[in-house]
Amino acid sequence: MNKFYWITSCCLLILGLIGIAVWKLTYVRIYSIGDTMQMIQTAQLHTSTTNPRCKVFNSTHFRCLPNVFLIGSSKAGTTSLVLYLSKLPNVYFSFREETSQKDNSEQHRFDRASYPYSNKEVELAHEWASRPLVTDPNAVVIHYTPQYLYSPNVPYEIRDFIKLVLKKASVRNYDVKFVMLLRDPVDRAMSSYWFKNSHMFHNEDKGSVEDMEKSFVEEMQKRYGIVRYTSLFCHANNCYMCV
Repeated sequence: MNKFYWITSCCLLILGLIGIAVWKLTYVRIYSIGDTMQMIQTAQLHTSTTNPRCKVFNSTHFRCLPNVFLIGSSKAGTTSLVLYLSKLPNVYFSFREETSQKDNSEQHRFDRASYPYSNKEVELAHEWASRPLVTDPNAVVIHYTPQYLYSPNVPYEIRDFIKLVLKKASVRNYDVKFVMLLRDPVDRAMSSYWFKNSHMFHNEDKGSVEDMEKSFVEEMQKRYGIVRYTSLFCHANNCYMCV
């Protein structure tokens, strides 16, 4: 038992150090939650009816694709931020087209590993069907899934999605912001562990200490989430991070 706790503590410490190192290497500006809300609320595009992310629905309303992606991290306060943002005027959340917006704030559109060969045209059609109705084409539309920060394929899926939107609209600009909430890596890992242990995995065999150590190493090697986003979407020094 002592060996188990010793190995667990070492692994969590390593995860914390790697998280801090990745954070320091991404050259981002850091903002408080309040500043983040203000930044999202004022996120605007420079076009109106020619906006590539909006389609006319009727004489008064548009359907608009997201211009803000809230991508993580899990157990770092994203649920609270979503609640705060939902109270702001002219800020909307995407929803799953098959059910109500209230019950489906998390999208999981781009991290569905079960659909590795999905048709991009069909995915885009689903995106349009899932958009909220807005009266202002410059409204802020947020796509929220906190697990996006960890999924290796998501930033590339989002990049390809944006490319397809631009191609169909025959324009070159799609202004988009990515919001990440961070927490002390060890505290976040422990919070996630206790949440999953109490809600999901309490009846499952967790395996041996060696299995746990192996899984820690594998996750550390593949989950450089922030670096993937900054390498694809950041230019010069225009990235922001929220804690």
